[in-house]
Amino acid sequence: MSYALSFSLEFFWGDVLVEKFRPSKRPRSVFQAILSLPDKRWASLAREEFGVEPDVLDVETVMQRVIETDACRNLDPPVEVWIDRAGFFSVLIF
Repeated sequence: MSYALSFSLEFFWGDVLVEKFRPSKRPRSVFQAILSLPDKRWASLAREEFGVEPDVLDVETVMQRVIETDACRNLDPPVEVWIDRAGFFSVLIF
């Protein structure tokens, strides 16, 4: 079962300037979680979901896909947010 993403902007973008975000093992926003994807997972996401090389894909494009997909597996932390409709690619928000 999946749920629509009915969260605040802070849940998506965080509470600091996006330029100041660094990768984290416990990301507090979708943006930070995407920044925190391991290199192999980023490469897989780029090639399999977006059909591009990893160095071409940017975080904003992935964020747009998250917003379009509009789905998460659960509503309490850590929230698993889907990047693709099948939920194969996802990130955890703490």
